[in-house]
Amino acid sequence: MRSVVATLVLLMFALAARAEELRPLPPLLHTVSDEAGALSVDQGRALSRSAEDIFDRTGVRVIIVIAETTRPEEIEDYTERLGQRWKRERDLVPERSIFVVLSVRDREFQVMPGRGLEFVDRELKKPEAYAGLSPLFRQGRYFDALMTVNQRLLEIVLKQKSRS
Repeated sequence: MRSVVATLVLLMFALAARAEELRPLPPLLHTVSDEAGALSVDQGRALSRSAEDIFDRTGVRVIIVIAETTRPEEIEDYTERLGQRWKRERDLVPERSIFVVLSVRDREFQVMPGRGLEFVDRELKKPEAYAGLSPLFRQGRYFDALMTVNQRLLEIVLKQKSRS
């Protein structure tokens, strides 16, 4: 019995140490958070307006986070943690939300639609979904790439909406 308790205590300490290693999430102030400083102020505003337009036209909230890095966490786990925090702390319907995370230093990009938006996930798995984005990201043209992502998300949601 003592060995089980000792093992559990060690496991709890290991998990606590792991949690301390995770990067802090950005403040939940805006639909666009650029902690990496990859966008100009005007670009950030335009990207935010684009996300707000998607919401106004479709009822789907797009939240964009540009991080310097998500390490030591994988971008998928970081995005999931971000989604859970927004769900807890903001007036957010997770089923009608899409999280877009760009990790500049890691050169990774993640789009995580809510459970009510499975059709978005299916569309994004198609080979052409991200066509033309790689060169933009490679060239550091993050604004152009993210505006293209927003446009594609809007098209996907509007296409589905017209089918309904």
